Amino acid sequence: MRAPLVLLALLAGGSRALAPRPVALGLVKYAHNACCCVVDATTGRLLFAGEKERLTRVKNDGGCVGDLVRHALQACQRTPEDVVSVVANDHHRPVQETEAAAIRASRLGISSLMDPVDVRDPCNFWDMQREMSHHRAHALGAVATFGTAECGLVLCMDGMGDRAKRFRGSDAAHIRDSMTECVHVLNSGQVAWKDVPDSARECETIYREDHGSLTPIFKRWCHTQPENDLLNAYGDWFASPLDSLGAGYSHASHLIFGDWNACGKVMGLAPWGAASSHYDAGWGSATRNSWAARVAEASLEDRPRIYDGAVWPCSGEEGLRVDREALVAILDASSKKLDPSIAFPVKNLWKTGDDVHRACGAVLAHAIQQDLEDVALDFVKKARNEVPDGRRIILCGGVALNSVLNGKIEGMFPDVDVLVPPAPGDEGCALGCAVAALDSIPDFSRVLPRAGAAPDAPDEALSHFGEWLDMERIDDNKLIDECSEMIAKENTIVFWFEGRSEFGPRALGHRSIIAPATRCDTVDFINDVVKGREDFRPLAPAVLAEEAHEWFEGGCRASPFMSRVWVLKEEAARRVPACAHVDRTARPQTVGENEVDIARYRRLIQGVFRLIGVPIVLNTSFNTKPGEPIVETTRGAIASFLAAAARGAGAWDLVLCFPGILVRSRPCPIDDEGRFEDAARSLPVKRHDDWEVREIWNDDGASQTLYVRDLDEALEDADRTGRGSHVFLDELECRIYGLCDGGLSAEEIASSILDELDEDESDEVTREDVYLRLARLWRRTLIRLML
Repeated sequence: MRAPLVLLALLAGGSRALAPRPVALGLVKYAHNACCCVVDATTGRLLFAGEKERLTRVKNDGGCVGDLVRHALQACQRTPEDVVSVVANDHHRPVQETEAAAIRASRLGISSLMDPVDVRDPCNFWDMQREMSHHRAHALGAVATFGTAECGLVLCMDGMGDRAKRFRGSDAAHIRDSMTECVHVLNSGQVAWKDVPDSARECETIYREDHGSLTPIFKRWCHTQPENDLLNAYGDWFASPLDSLGAGYSHASHLIFGDWNACGKVMGLAPWGAASSHYDAGWGSATRNSWAARVAEASLEDRPRIYDGAVWPCSGEEGLRVDREALVAILDASSKKLDPSIAFPVKNLWKTGDDVHRACGAVLAHAIQQDLEDVALDFVKKARNEVPDGRRIILCGGVALNSVLNGKIEGMFPDVDVLVPPAPGDEGCALGCAVAALDSIPDFSRVLPRAGAAPDAPDEALSHFGEWLDMERIDDNKLIDECSEMIAKENTIVFWFEGRSEFGPRALGHRSIIAPATRCDTVDFINDVVKGREDFRPLAPAVLAEEAHEWFEGGCRASPFMSRVWVLKEEAARRVPACAHVDRTARPQTVGENEVDIARYRRLIQGVFRLIGVPIVLNTSFNTKPGEPIVETTRGAIASFLAAAARGAGAWDLVLCFPGILVRSRPCPIDDEGRFEDAARSLPVKRHDDWEVREIWNDDGASQTLYVRDLDEALEDADRTGRGSHVFLDELECRIYGLCDGGLSAEEIASSILDELDEDESDEVTREDVYLRLARLWRRTLIRLML
């Protein structure tokens, strides 16, 4: 495939050549979705794949990767001295250029976006580091996910990749696509490679695969903004005039939700924006009774196209153009049918909370999804015609996260395997970077997607949170049977944690929240109480692979990574209403009998099937705090579980399961009326050492807010996640928290508070009021009652 970089590193590395257990690192850093992959440089075995967000708890976190690399090497029982190759990618700008600029700024005393200390961290800054072009990293990682094929297609459809200058001259990446056999399109027309300007970015690429050798046969480039123009009229640098499939969709995401990376929400919103009546599965009543009721009136029979032209223009066709004015025109035309006086913000119309804004946002989401499918399906057909003997089509790049599109591509090619890796987005590039160091492409299919660090045993974490938990150690087979029975009885949400975490954005049986698919209000409870997210968002099913054809239309080929959307049969939609979106679709995970690393998860689903004849459960990612990534550690899992329990489960039972351990949240010893029988022997104490109280002013006046920095995940960035903040109910709760130092009993705290108040205040504050605030602090795990 290429000269083996590992051999070069071994020859040049001096003492490193003696490393007994050599490994190669693949890194994505500085851009979003920073990631690290570790492969055995001798055998090609994948040892670790994980994202920085799982450690810092900042969704899609980017930047330096020193802490992540240390974590990864420790998980693999390796040291930095074992590293013989490092290949990295940052598609925004060259990695070495970014690092040199940060170090130069430090020497000149100039402020920088990145801390030079973090940049120079020995586990972030490597002298042996090579760089790889973005789309090739995507494609190489995707092929390694499934192993090589005799002949196939790899399609990378993206927001943006590297600039053309990274493929030529002194600025070229060390590992990059060869352009000799490639058709080049620049925005709207075919050009020679020499006529592609250095500033253009790769947007869509087609590779022919031959026994693992990847040859680019088509690459589309787009003109873009100047490299130093980070902001623009849209207030978001990614919403720039880049005519790629991914950038157009991201711009719609920016307009609707104020976040270019909220494309999954746009996809989930799109079916609500259809003019036809929505299938009513019984969930989403808050949406149905508000803005969704106005969508039909706001719909447009004749609207401008957002994606206009073809990705690969043939004779007589115009090249693809993303009409950003059409995005705004659709919103304006929809709003005129509802309220002509309405105006739209530059971004995040959803935040207004207004029914008209949201109905128009749904219309826009439906329009861009429809237009994306039209142009992307045409592109895939043309790609297939170029390699008619290909036995499979692999989809990668950010657009491959659009599972609705993936399902339609699969339906278009019933005789060809359509494969989507578990990490098709930019985190998957780290896989490709790691593979680039090897002589040949390995097969990671037996490891992925569960390639994170093996977690610590839960004992220490359970002990740490012991005051809040009721725990039962039981035979694991019995535990699985009990969980199946609880789900079959439709009254329990199971927080499921085992083994190594999944690589990529989906929870697939190791970090899952599992719930009954047969109860329609399951979706509302999980969206509102467990996750605190938008009411319109659907939840996905997990189905026994051998039973899928009985419940879904079409061929129902394996979909182990929850990467494509299928249509539920009508009777199936009635039996599992919690799975059915408003167009009767669902995004299933098929769970096969050969997937040994999720055998426990499969046995749970089989148990439900035996009990009620339904081989389906709901499966959503294990995360409950605002903006939280999937949980990584046992301590993080317990903290996330307790955060959901603190919101109140109502008629639902919430249980947390580790192998052989069944956990429930313990009832607060202070009842809802403020009665506390053990107040005299309780010694409330703060759970955190690093905290401060700030006075925050807003339109409603001042409030006291607690900021905690020593959170439950060792590397959580509290300042950026904001999850260490707690707005006190009132000044009384703030005063109570200040007294929780372990020196006073709860009874003494109440007496002290009441003694401090003057006569007028004491008429309004009772001992029960003090205890109720202690209960509130306890439920949020801010204090221990120390009973």
